Amino acid sequence: MKTYSLLVVAALFFIANGCTSPSEEIEEIEETGLVLSVEAVPQVIAANGVSESVIFVEVQRNGVSVPDSTQVLLFRTLGRLKGGRAFTYQGVALDTLVSDTTAGTSSVIAYVEGQRDTVDVVFAEP
Repeated sequence: MKTYSLLVVAALFFIANGCTSPSEEIEEIEETGLVLSVEAVPQVIAANGVSESVIFVEVQRNGVSVPDSTQVLLFRTLGRLKGGRAFTYQGVALDTLVSDTTAGTSSVIAYVEGQRDTVDVVFAEP
């Protein structure tokens, strides 16, 4: 019974504090003016553990590049990132994704100030 009560309390906490409506999320994006765009070049690389794709993250606020040294956090589902954290220069941050030895698709996710964008990179059989 004690475990059930804790679960109910935790659920109520998350409902009260963690839920936002879609309109609230849109207002938040409009307030920050932050726009994030992620690209990978190339988007298909060999699944050999050494092939690389350069990840470009462009960050603008209200149509203008963010200040230099704005931190960008990067995560991936396959392979490995050389940095995992990059900093902008003239609104662009770079990192490198190194392929896995397993074929598949790696989603690379970039986060800046609570905003995110994703690009997929395919690891093809060599």
